[in-house]
Amino acid sequence: GEEGRQTELFRAIARRRTYRKRFESKQVPSEVLGILEESAETEGAWFQVLESEHARHQVAELVAEGDAAQWSNPSWRRELAAWMHPRRKGDGLTVPGMVAPVAQLVVRTFDMGNGVGAKDRQLADESPVIAALGTAGDGVEDWLKAGQALERVLLRSLGQGLQASYLNQPIQVAVLRPKLQHLLGRSGFPQILLRLGYPATDLPAAPRRNLQEVVETADTRNIKAKQAGQGRQR
Repeated sequence: GEEGRQTELFRAIARRRTYRKRFESKQVPSEVLGILEESAETEGAWFQVLESEHARHQVAELVAEGDAAQWSNPSWRRELAAWMHPRRKGDGLTVPGMVAPVAQLVVRTFDMGNGVGAKDRQLADESPVIAALGTAGDGVEDWLKAGQALERVLLRSLGQGLQASYLNQPIQVAVLRPKLQHLLGRSGFPQILLRLGYPATDLPAAPRRNLQEVVETADTRNIKAKQAGQGRQR
């Protein structure tokens, strides 16, 4: 029943990873893809797999084009560098502590869009499944539906042995989004572009902030107020 489904999704949370490596070449059965389509529809969204090789190649080219556009923007590179941290410092893009300052400097300074684009193009071409998750509209309520649908799709896919990662450049770069819509050949707005497949290796969990840092209740507000008061008294 639905209660059992919710328990299944909850247990999958700790095992979900953003899998940025190559997947196994094993194909994903159509019945599994049907489960993911139903999962998105449950939340008021849609999930569409790009079936033809032509469409897949076209999407891979859009991903590479999006990489080039983003990396050519110095502000975007600075923001990316700001997210790069040694693992011990919590969430973000983790890099070895000794090389973190150098990696940040390189990202801020150099446009590596061509190299990153070539790598992402290959990942997209080789992925067993490339799919878009979208909504009928493009307002705040639609974005919330897309987020809920994404959560359900990711956790249900994990129950089928799959992992996923994002190739969202054609949506993040505004001029490319209509091209992705055209490739999908349907009404509505793509919100997330995913690659899915069977992982070739297990990945460790990424670092996360403590729950108290991201969820605020009446108790945590009181604690923060007391800590602020103690700080002023010192």
